[in-house]
Amino acid sequence: MAIKKLISACLLPFPIAVALLVAGLVLLWFTKRQRGGRRLVTLSALLFLAGGYDLASAPMLRPLEGSFQALTPEAVQALSPAPVAVVVLGSGFRPDAKALPPNDRLSANGLARLIEGVRLVNLLPQARLIVSDGIGQGQALAETAAILGVPAARVQLEKPSLDTSDEAALLPPLVGGAPFLLVTSAGHMRRAMGLCRKQGLNAIPAPTDFVASGSGWSATDLVPRIFGFARADYALHEWIGIVWSRLRGQI
Repeated sequence: MAIKKLISACLLPFPIAVALLVAGLVLLWFTKRQRGGRRLVTLSALLFLAGGYDLASAPMLRPLEGSFQALTPEAVQALSPAPVAVVVLGSGFRPDAKALPPNDRLSANGLARLIEGVRLVNLLPQARLIVSDGIGQGQALAETAAILGVPAARVQLEKPSLDTSDEAALLPPLVGGAPFLLVTSAGHMRRAMGLCRKQGLNAIPAPTDFVASGSGWSATDLVPRIFGFARADYALHEWIGIVWSRLRGQI
């Protein structure tokens, strides 16, 4: 698992751009291969510009985030039979930050997923809120849900899991064949739904945490910024995950 995560991390745009830059500088400073060094540095600069100006992330993200629509209150109330649970998939977590309140130990997208889960269980009084324990964040998710007003009796923790595939495999004993709302980031939903369907689960997509920009041009777009790289890394990570899951027959 650690090797898979390391390999996938190395295939993302930012580390590739850094690797090209370092390799080019080594050639320029320590060898006679000046032309090769200039080419690598130039390619690295182009990647930094593409990431900084957010040229690559939107085209990769929009097909992922456009696969499913966010659920309105009317759409939730119209579901029949009513979902038995709202399942919130895990995300980033800070296990070493025990002095912080539980909400500060969750990543930004993890907190966005939980808030959406709380919104949905408020619309479904009989539904449970199931949160993934992942690498140990389940308690922080449950405590944050309590801060947001969800009674502890309505919150259920899934067993520890390492990735989305594990989370999907652990759900059948918790929900059986009953319908449930699956909450995760919009860009992650296509892969998550594929993994759940492979398990025979009756998952209803409830995407949140949409990050692809739908707004028009603004003056700030003239300045390269790091968040373009973050979104490109996120999108490419999801596409790699989809391909990997298909190769393994998981979706």
